[in-house]
Amino acid sequence: MERFIKRMNLRVLVLIALLTLSFLAITAAQTGATNIVLYASEATRVGNWQVVSDATAAGGARINNPDQGAAKRTTALANPADYFEMTFNAQANTPYRLWIRGKAQNNYWGNDSVFIQFSGSVTSSQTPTYRIGTTSAAEMNLEDCSGCGVQGWGWQDNGWGVGVMGPAIYFQTTGQQTIRVQVREDGLSIDQIVLSPTTYLNSSPGALKNDTTIIPKSSPPPPPPPPPGNQPPQVTISAMPLSGTAPLLVNFSSAASDPDGFIAAYGWTFG
Repeated sequence: MERFIKRMNLRVLVLIALLTLSFLAITAAQTGATNIVLYASEATRVGNWQVVSDATAAGGARINNPDQGAAKRTTALANPADYFEMTFNAQANTPYRLWIRGKAQNNYWGNDSVFIQFSGSVTSSQTPTYRIGTTSAAEMNLEDCSGCGVQGWGWQDNGWGVGVMGPAIYFQTTGQQTIRVQVREDGLSIDQIVLSPTTYLNSSPGALKNDTTIIPKSSPPPPPPPPPGNQPPQVTISAMPLSGTAPLLVNFSSAASDPDGFIAAYGWTFG
């Protein structure tokens, strides 16, 4: 009987997990959210990050932070000296799975992790988290477990452990977002960053070791619209009466408005 109850409990847990994943996929589809694929070599770089030509990388190049023997950081920095940033468009209230394809220098497990932050990221309950300018950050460790090792390119999310996924990334508002990646351990190269609400929400885009998966990058977000030009005021003039015998007393009146400002003064000129 005890074994039967344990089996039933396991089946219930599996059913709940499947229903939850289905709900997340439906939510993403309803919002019209699509995969976000960024090529890191196109990022804005600060500090020691370098763009290196690489025929095995997406777009033929990777962004690299060379191994300088620095100690691993335990906490993200609010004002880091080494980071890169990219912009993209995302949908609010939609779970995104974060995936990064990286390669550790010399295939060494101590060169395989970064901190990731965003401009408008929140938890599923809308609490700010992983924000740029704070010490809160998601972590990507290329090695899946202690002793698992690294080899060539590999995809990893913000969870650590075999078969473990990190929390989904949500955004507070719909529109342009910024991702910042800063150094945790130097010696790591990155070529692709994926935020997926559907296709890769529950599975990796590729292999953890010796990966060859190249995903087409997303279109860049459109530039913000230019500010509107100055609009002329709208004026209506009326007179009463419109005709009569001279000398004739006529009353003039006006109504004016400015669509992008206010009326500072009136002036009448009778030629």
